Amino acid sequence: MAAFRFYEDHHLLARDLETALGLWREFHRRLLVGMGLEEHAEALAEELVARWKDPATWPLVPGAEATLRA
Repeated sequence: MAAFRFYEDHHLLARDLETALGLWREFHRRLLVGMGLEEHAEALAEELVARWKDPATWPLVPGAEATLRA
């Protein structure tokens, strides 16, 4: 699938948050287009990236803070 080839070819270039989010945005857009969702691909890709930025998406696992402190 083209989206996964794009990811494989570009993922090592994502060395900061904004570049990584741009990579994920484009990966999701290509994935959605490949699924036949061209009409909604851009908006859905933007929404997925917004979810990545939302701290509520990444809840702490019990014991994570203590493990990271150690």
